[in-house]
Amino acid sequence: MPTASTAQILSNAECIEPYKFCVYTRRVNSGEFVVVNKHMHKDLMSNGYWTDDIKRQIIRDRGSIQKVAALPLDIRDRYMTAFEISKKTILDMSQDRGAFIDQTQSLNIFLSEPNSKVLTNILIGGWKRGLKTGMYYLKRQPIQHPIQYTVGKGLTVSKNNSMEDEACTSCSA
Repeated sequence: MPTASTAQILSNAECIEPYKFCVYTRRVNSGEFVVVNKHMHKDLMSNGYWTDDIKRQIIRDRGSIQKVAALPLDIRDRYMTAFEISKKTILDMSQDRGAFIDQTQSLNIFLSEPNSKVLTNILIGGWKRGLKTGMYYLKRQPIQHPIQYTVGKGLTVSKNNSMEDEACTSCSA
């Protein structure tokens, strides 16, 4: 069964890793629609944080809530995207799951700017942890982003909003 399609139908992420963005647009043959991390949305709604201003800022920050100063730190920490979470943590979680999986897991790695040093450290880190699959997919953020005319006036958009590991030097530790 196609995991991405069925995950969307069931309102889940398409992989075992965290959501790649808290808010993003999904494009398929039948059209495009907005995907929102349902857990984050529920938390923000129940705490009175889901406002038009916060929605616009999340969109402006390309699906990340890390720069939304109006949100408490515990919520921002809880909803880091797959690009923002330490790759060492992703490998540790994969190792923890591995004991309960017969065959292997489709481990996706999300990097803003992949390079040979980071990829080598991730693969060696997975090997040292005894992972059965080093990496299923490598997903990266786009290098260029379109200008966001519909989000607001006079906005500046950073090149990326990731919180990359320091060249993932701790992954192979």
